[in-house]
Amino acid sequence: MTKKNQNLTAAIIIFIGGLLSVLGVFIAARQAINDSEELDKKNKKIIELTEENARLSKQALDQITGGTSWAYVKSGLDFLHGIVDQPSIWTINVVGEIPLYDVSVVISEISHDNTLPTKSYKLTPILSKEFGTVTPSLHPDHVGLITLPKNKKRTEFQVKIKARNGEITQHIIFIKKDDGHWTKAEKVFRYRPTDKGGFKKEVLSEKINDDFPDKQHVLWIEI
Repeated sequence: MTKKNQNLTAAIIIFIGGLLSVLGVFIAARQAINDSEELDKKNKKIIELTEENARLSKQALDQITGGTSWAYVKSGLDFLHGIVDQPSIWTINVVGEIPLYDVSVVISEISHDNTLPTKSYKLTPILSKEFGTVTPSLHPDHVGLITLPKNKKRTEFQVKIKARNGEITQHIIFIKKDDGHWTKAEKVFRYRPTDKGGFKKEVLSEKINDDFPDKQHVLWIEI
């Protein structure tokens, strides 16, 4: 074999060796990609199962505590010209799909003391009731019969609704109009725990009738 042929043979061997090395690297890389894709699929499946378990756990906990459902008390008899000046049944109403458990309601009349330099008020309980479980319904449970005062132009109530998933506060303000009917403003809120150990107010509902005086400056009691 001539030297030229020897060089050619060596070059071919080197080329084939390099090609095999490249092929080996390619196969190893492809296998690594396949392994990575398989691992990603397994990790994705684990994440999906974890999320589903978390969702089911939360769902089960919500069924025990009441979840994000909340309640308010519907007050007064509303007609075209306002709330009529006569006794009315106040009812408890649930907002949300999950029932509320261990529910109790206390309604207090608010008396303001305007003689002091700072704003102060007194709460006088007028009605309380234990409900146990309260469900969303077209026929809400009765809290009781309440008569708005005949000798006042303004009266206010605070409603405390306690349930397994927390406490809800409702402030109701009635003002009597010149035609003898009442107009109303009301706010429903609760305080939710924060990650930092404090509490944050969550306004659940705020309704002010169109004929309520000075709508922009309603003084709410928010504790």
